[in-house]
Amino acid sequence: MFRFLLTAAVAVCLSWATLQAQETDRRRFESEAFNRSEIVKDRIKNTRWKFGDFSLTPIIGLNKVGYDSNVFSTDETREESDFSITPEVGLQSYLRLSPRWVWANRVAYKYQYYTDIDNLRGSEYNFKSTMYGLFRRTYLELGAQYNRENSRLNTETDQRPFIENNEAQILINHELKPRHTIRYQTRWHDLDIKDADIEGLDDLIRSEMRHEVAYFYKPNPNFWPNLTIAHKTFDFDNDQSPLEDSTFTRINAGLRNEFKRRFHYNVSLGMEELDFPKSSQVNDEVFIYAAYMEQKLTRQWYVRGGGQQNPIFSIFDQFNYFVNRRIYAGGGYIFRNKIQLGPVLEVGKNTYDNPRSQDGFRRDDDLQKFSLELELPFQRFYRLKIRAGWSERDSSIEELSDEGFEVISEIYTTRF
Repeated sequence: MFRFLLTAAVAVCLSWATLQAQETDRRRFESEAFNRSEIVKDRIKNTRWKFGDFSLTPIIGLNKVGYDSNVFSTDETREESDFSITPEVGLQSYLRLSPRWVWANRVAYKYQYYTDIDNLRGSEYNFKSTMYGLFRRTYLELGAQYNRENSRLNTETDQRPFIENNEAQILINHELKPRHTIRYQTRWHDLDIKDADIEGLDDLIRSEMRHEVAYFYKPNPNFWPNLTIAHKTFDFDNDQSPLEDSTFTRINAGLRNEFKRRFHYNVSLGMEELDFPKSSQVNDEVFIYAAYMEQKLTRQWYVRGGGQQNPIFSIFDQFNYFVNRRIYAGGGYIFRNKIQLGPVLEVGKNTYDNPRSQDGFRRDDDLQKFSLELELPFQRFYRLKIRAGWSERDSSIEELSDEGFEVISEIYTTRF
């Protein structure tokens, strides 16, 4: 049965980004290719069925297949372990309207199944439609999507409700001159949380509008300095929320080089100003950064690492936000049959430094995770990734400390 699932599975199409109301602190920051036009062309090239200007590929995959010894990340007296599997089916299509315009559509359905925990079982959906403009010096992207999934909002909470995201965006990437590129993005996002069973989680239901302008200077392939300015406004469903009408404004400078070189890096750092009109005593400036680096030591050995720091909305009554810091490092060996094996170590911290009341409790969480990642090729362009890891949270509030062991596998493609 397992062999059948492997050979039958085709990975999900890689999307440019999963839009979030805030940068999530549950995913590692990883670099991306700069030339998005080439990515779109490659995806069209790798579709399975082609009918003139229309191409179509099936989505048949497996996600989150594995075991978790502490599903809800609770203390040892309340731990629940379980096995899970999430099959996925769908279609990804591309219609070449002209040499310059491409219309892409994606429809996918997942069913998340847990052996014992009934309330985590349920359907997940993704509908996405995007218009791409592929011009000689300009890349244009107009898109909208709806996504429903079961997940934690951030690292401070163990709740796993079903989350609905409605998103729309406009992205323009224009090459002013061969070495000068400017990018503009405007993005709307609406977050809805279903069946949240603790006080505070419903208060995070919100809409966000984000505007961002970035400038890239590319004097040579190994050195691309850049500057980004972004402004975000938040509208919460709860008009009485201390987070209502908050705005985040950031400016950050960065350096990067071309993607997929022997040594690749993408680093940015800056400041983000947080303004809470209903909680003036909490307004703050936070240092932010995002970094990714990879070095291929030989054809077999590689090392990589990264880090990120961002302010994240908090569900606790005493705090408007917390700052998540996270650093990871890893490496591995590529065997002759293209099997990859290597460890990854992650350390982080959630800090709560600005309570709305001086009588508020103080909280700090130290986060650690060690995992071993194995990638196995099968058939021609597909890989099975298995990750086994141990994670631990050491909180200044004893009842919020937790630890657990998790084994998760997924199937993905190296071509599409």
